[in-house]
Amino acid sequence: MDHNKLSLDSAISQYESHFCQGASKGMSENLQYLQPLGEKIGRKEQLCSGSELFFSLYCKVPLFTTVLKKPNEGLALSFASKIALEEQLEKYSKASTEEIAVSHALLALVHWLFPSYPKFNRNKIARVMFKHALEAMNLSKTPFSESYIIGLFITLRILPFLVKTNKTYSVEISKSRKSALSLVSNLDSESSPATKEYSSAEEMKQLSSEQKAFFIASLYDAVGFSFLKLERNEDIALNYLERSVQAFSHLERILLSQDKSEEAGKEFFRGARRSFYSALASVAWWDLGYCHEALADKIEGEEVRNLTEKAKMDYEKSYALAKQATLNYYGGLSACAIAALLEAESEYESRRKKTLAILKKAVTIGEESLTKLSLWSTYDSDLLGGSWVAACYGRLADYSSTRLKHKYIRRSLNLAKRAESLAVKGGMSNGGRGRFTAAQVGHIFYRNSIYYRQLARNAKTSLDSKRLEATRECKLIISHLKNSLEYALRSRIYYKAQQFHNYVVDSSLLAGEVCYELQSYLTSEEEKKSYVSLGKKMCLQAQVISQKNDWNQRVAESNWLRAQMLDTGS
Repeated sequence: MDHNKLSLDSAISQYESHFCQGASKGMSENLQYLQPLGEKIGRKEQLCSGSELFFSLYCKVPLFTTVLKKPNEGLALSFASKIALEEQLEKYSKASTEEIAVSHALLALVHWLFPSYPKFNRNKIARVMFKHALEAMNLSKTPFSESYIIGLFITLRILPFLVKTNKTYSVEISKSRKSALSLVSNLDSESSPATKEYSSAEEMKQLSSEQKAFFIASLYDAVGFSFLKLERNEDIALNYLERSVQAFSHLERILLSQDKSEEAGKEFFRGARRSFYSALASVAWWDLGYCHEALADKIEGEEVRNLTEKAKMDYEKSYALAKQATLNYYGGLSACAIAALLEAESEYESRRKKTLAILKKAVTIGEESLTKLSLWSTYDSDLLGGSWVAACYGRLADYSSTRLKHKYIRRSLNLAKRAESLAVKGGMSNGGRGRFTAAQVGHIFYRNSIYYRQLARNAKTSLDSKRLEATRECKLIISHLKNSLEYALRSRIYYKAQQFHNYVVDSSLLAGEVCYELQSYLTSEEEKKSYVSLGKKMCLQAQVISQKNDWNQRVAESNWLRAQMLDTGS
């Protein structure tokens, strides 16, 4: 095995059977860059309980402390860390309750960060994650401990997904939110005493200002995220997420003001703590950016640009924080989101030079995102590359010289094809088995549709300017437009959920526009009527959905395009 490079297949093949069947001996030794994890985690030390215990065990899990340097290294470390922690749980005596609680909390974190791979089973991982989170809470000596807070944090993040697959979890999410907010009311001195449920005077005295700030920030983020993902209530989610990032900013100030003369023996723990806090803060800022984007999807007009600009700033903060952490998976996601928003921003810019500068920045940070995600899993980087970064290259090609245009188009198509291959092979029409939503797969096909439509327009330009053989060139245009229509219609399959109705409108209007363009190149009257009929159907569907959501601008677009179709068909 080449230890300078880990392929996706080798990372999976070395660990897949152990992931499915449970822990087994000696697996961590298969990769030379991993130390014997069972030894490392189980080493006996004289430790006090609480924060120091949590971070002493946290530091011994390579996934949390290793700086990733090789593609798919995060996936390999996830498998190995999971196995080692499970082996160690079997060795603990019943007297080691607090160590067991911490180990369950760490296992919940490992499963939460597990990268995608071809046989990734999201349902199974969600259930295991939830089980470990509950064990961490149940075995913690106090709710004011890292193990309990992390358990509750993971519980609130995974329950929205579990509720959608099994309604019996609905009671759990209500209880978990209540517990989280009750804990915050105890931790936050400015909260109303009437909401406090825990009698915790002595426990509260033992907490440092650092712990309080971290607990408050994490719980607010988890509660906000649960409202964002389950009820799709962006207004409530925004309230909690803004409180979360404020608390993380407060934590950052506490860390900066801390006395630098800590004991040398605790220096490593201090670095690990700060790296961990930066990772969780990066998640909170990413959640806030996602919330601002979700709000923008529901409206039209100038306010959309204001919200997307806020989202971009949130993602930039998330990206900066992720650079300070070893658990930097959300850094890759943030960079990808920034690239996508820059590409969208370029559409509002009228100055060609400025547009070109924005798009160059988009592809630069887009490539950074692919590099960072590939360290965790090339599966994730390939999927998101085709979903977002390919679009940046496609648009940049439109503003570039002939030589660079071909280069950017090849890169765009290469990214899109790799993502499409994963989507098709993975059977992802219902969201697949990865950590991404069906909508992100739909984006791959939607953007492929835009790409082929642009190829058709480029071919038309060649036909007009170079006076090439009309028959051959028209056949090429028709071929590109039919490909574009196929991808637009396929994208709609992935936008079934109500929260993705805005994408249904976009893909329907795109299909209608392609049908309108296509009929002008066809010679068969019967074929023309067929595409005009399909185009009118797409416009009508877009109009109905837009009217229900008060998207007046899209209603107008639907009506105008349908009128063109009616005029053509008359």
